[in-house]
Amino acid sequence: QAADAVIAEFSKAKRSMEMRLAQCCSEGDCSQLNALQEELQAIQQKVTDASGYLPSANLRWLQNELKDLKTALGKAGGQLKPRSRFAFKDRKVEPTGGAEAKPITSTINNATQPKTSKAICDPNVVGFRGKSNETLDLTAVNGKNVELASLSNCNITIKSNPATLFLHALTQCQIHCGPVTTSVFIEDCRDCTFSLACQQLRVHGTENSDLKVCVSTRTILEDCKKVRIGRYDWQYEGDEADWGASGLDRDTNNWRAVDDFNWLAIDKPSPNWSFLN
Repeated sequence: QAADAVIAEFSKAKRSMEMRLAQCCSEGDCSQLNALQEELQAIQQKVTDASGYLPSANLRWLQNELKDLKTALGKAGGQLKPRSRFAFKDRKVEPTGGAEAKPITSTINNATQPKTSKAICDPNVVGFRGKSNETLDLTAVNGKNVELASLSNCNITIKSNPATLFLHALTQCQIHCGPVTTSVFIEDCRDCTFSLACQQLRVHGTENSDLKVCVSTRTILEDCKKVRIGRYDWQYEGDEADWGASGLDRDTNNWRAVDDFNWLAIDKPSPNWSFLN
């Protein structure tokens, strides 16, 4: 529950920052950049404070999201802040004392890159990594987090109720999953088909993929292209028990509610995604 609360709070704060940052860029206004930078530091501190009890998959996802947000903020700062006409050469200044604050990336460098081993080492996470051309099945997940990473041309079936589902660097895969209690995070996937039911769905850096979803809130897209969205229709024997355990309502499906953070126009549809026929 604590990990879910951290992720929910983080997602809400990040979404607010991204919308305000997009507004700054569209209006050419740099007045909020300092405030946004302070908010980013506050978010980083909260993730650092929670790193002791967050599962590694959650921590890795949060770190990647922080990195993207920091990059976007730095890019906006370079574009919006006025450049000095003259500049002095940088001089190396020796620290006068006190420990230098390090970005959170320095504490979990090994966790920011997907592992190539086929085993998931975290006891709170089950799943598969580094496999190709296989049919993979997961059952009796028992409310654990599930992570699928660095898979190619695989058919994955999860007949169970994961707490959270992480999908990273998948290529030409088909994923069918039972109801997920909290969130599904999709990142850097290509040419895939997903059947997913969850409370919140977030998709980042994904291209040419189909998503059949049942989602309680809204689907969030970031840096995606050629994504097609339809209604979740996958069923399997015994799925009623998993739906009951998840707390999700099968009849509450906001699959048509989609936010594309790369497309802010309200009078024209986003070119980055469409509905499945």
